This record gives sequence, C-alpha cells and structure tokens, in this order.
Amino acid sequence: MTMVPSSFDRPFLFVFAGWCLLAAACASSGNSPVAGGSGGTAGGTGGGAALDAGGGGSASGGASGSGGASAGTGGAGTGGGTVADAAADQGGGTDSAPTGLTGTQMDPGTEGDGTVMQPGPYTRPPEIIGPLPGAPVGTVTDKAIYASKAAYPDRKFRYCIYVPAQYQKGKRAALMVFQDGRHYWPMGDAYMFNVATTFDNLIFRGDMPVTIAVLIDPGTPSGIYTAGGTDNQTYRSPEYDRSNPTYARFLIDEFLADVVLPNYDIVQDPDGWAIAGHSSGGSCAFAAAWNRPEKFHKVLTQNGSFNLIGDAFPGQINTTTPPKPIRAYLNSGTMDMPGWLPANMRMAAALEAKQYHVRFQQGMGTHDPPVAAIAAFPDSLKWLWRGYKLPWYP
Repeated sequence: MTMVPSSFDRPFLFVFAGWCLLAAACASSGNSPVAGGSGGTAGGTGGGAALDAGGGGSASGGASGSGGASAGTGGAGTGGGTVADAAADQGGGTDSAPTGLTGTQMDPGTEGDGTVMQPGPYTRPPEIIGPLPGAPVGTVTDKAIYASKAAYPDRKFRYCIYVPAQYQKGKRAALMVFQDGRHYWPMGDAYMFNVATTFDNLIFRGDMPVTIAVLIDPGTPSGIYTAGGTDNQTYRSPEYDRSNPTYARFLIDEFLADVVLPNYDIVQDPDGWAIAGHSSGGSCAFAAAWNRPEKFHKVLTQNGSFNLIGDAFPGQINTTTPPKPIRAYLNSGTMDMPGWLPANMRMAAALEAKQYHVRFQQGMGTHDPPVAAIAAFPDSLKWLWRGYKLPWYP
C-alpha cells in the first residue's frame, strides 16, 4: 500500500476563485497571501463489520467504525489556512495561531517491511536508559483520573501525558497513545519502556516527529488499576480483548476530546496519530486503529494478544478491500505465552498478503517481561514514523 502526502483534492476553478478572492483582500491591505496549513487527509476506506469474540455486543462499520471521513476540514478557506495561519507562517500573528493542521506523510518504501528475525540477547538500548548528550528533557504531567461518560459509565481511567521539550503552543504536534500506561510512564513497572526518555532522544535525533504521548491505564471503578489481581479479568480484558469499537469510542470521542485536544495543539491528520500497547493492550491498539482509521494510521503492538479475540482480525483483514491505510508493527517470540506467537504470525501473514506496511519482529523473547519488545522499542518507533514530517518544527 502506498502512503502519500496528506492533501485535499478540489476542482481547479474552485481553488482558483478562492485564491483570487484572498489575494484581492490581502492586496487591499498591502500584504501578500501566504498558504497556511493543508487540509486533513482522507480517512480510512471503510470500517467493515467488527467481530466481537468475547461479548460486549457486535460492531458495525458505521460512524465509529468506518473510514472515509476527513481528518481535517480542508477546502479553500478552512484547511487551506486562515489569514491568521498565514501570518503565523511568516512569523507574525499570535502565538496561538497554528502554522498548519496536518503533517506530511511521504511513502516510506518497503525497507524494513515483512518478517524480520530478532535473535537475542536482548539488552536495553541506550535510548531507553537515559538522555543522550544534548537531548532536551520533556515534561510528564502528574497522574490524573478521567471518568468515562458513556462507553464505560462505571469506570475511571488513570493517565499522564508526556510533552516534548520542542513542543510549542500554536505548533501542532503528532500524537501517540499507549494502553497499559504503567508499562510506559517514568518509574513505571518492571517493563520500563520509559516513553519519556525514549521520545526525548528520538525527537532530538530527528528519528520521529515532535510527538505528545498519552499513557493511560485500564479503567476501574476507582480509577486505579491493580496488576496481578482480579482487575485484569473484571475490567482490563473486557475493555482490551475485543474487536468491537467500544474502547476506540471511549478513547477518541470521550477522553481525547475532553482532555487532550482542548489543551494541546495536535495535528488533525491520521498519519500523525499512533497507538500502541503490550499484550492485550497491543491487540486493543490494533482494534482502535482498525475501527477508527480516520483517526489512527499507525499501530505498535508488542506481544499482542490477538488469540484472545478468536483470531477476528486476520479474517477481517483478508476480506476488507481495499486495504485500510494502517501501518502496523508486531513483535512476538518462541518464548511468548502459548498461542501468542502463532496468532501474531497469522496477523502478519494476513497484513502482508494484503500489501499493508507491516513489520513483524520474531525472536525468542518472553511475554513478561517483554525483553525483545523492550530491546526493539526505539527501532520500532523509528520504523513506524518513517516519512512523517511536521514542517513547522526544525
């Protein structure tokens, strides 16, 4: 599948007429017009019917599951940039005027696609361990609690947000959401993916765009998820181990809409939105992108629990035409939990057969802790974000 720069197609006469009107208006004030941010990119090509392997209702490819919706508001006067956007592009205007609504996703080619063997030993890479020389350090908010409104009305979710040092209010950043946030936040559990330090280093080196990260745990009545107890079967698994769009609806239409988008300037194109998770969090991440491709185009799964949803996705991938605009990374190994490696192999095979951009790193790593996934974490992020640029950041 070929990824192309985000843009809107408009009839030539319509665009020309709009340009002339803007040029005339600017000429009267002695200023020349400058193009602002581009419009949103076209979304997914269709949600398709989502299977529900563990209860919780069936899902259709309707408003929440279907693609095709535009991520931005495009057109001659809106996605094309306002006069304030144009002024900001020239260095004028207010600090809150965005320089653009969408980034640019160029075709990354097929380098790194397919099944890639990942032999051990598995060591923590330097990008995770600590700051590289010269890398500025971002900030992480205090942990907070968000109460779901409709998708999970009896549950609250604990989260924190990483903001890179390079982020500037008024200059839109990319977005990446991590399920099972405790695996990823600073001083988290034994997994210690350490998103903040890893992002600091990769953004500093130009290996990924300026990206705000949301780290969110499964919901519980108190908002505090306890690993190793009954919370997994009672709350986490019913949220994560599903192929239906319920969790995506909570995440996108409730949490992100209420907490993140009003407080941070985030790009509107789905090429600039990624979602990730380990184990059931990984299959949950894929379900969110699959059901809402007009929001998420990039998916990172680490030891994904695809077998716990009855292999729903290989079947949907095989029967969905044309393919959805999703780029997916998968990781599993021979020492993963029984059934996990074959399920990931079936996922990778289905995605490859439909010519998705997919990278499956197959090794010998364990499920808990996911030593192979931790070792590959910086490289998986670099592969996922290849070709995506935010032109208003250096």
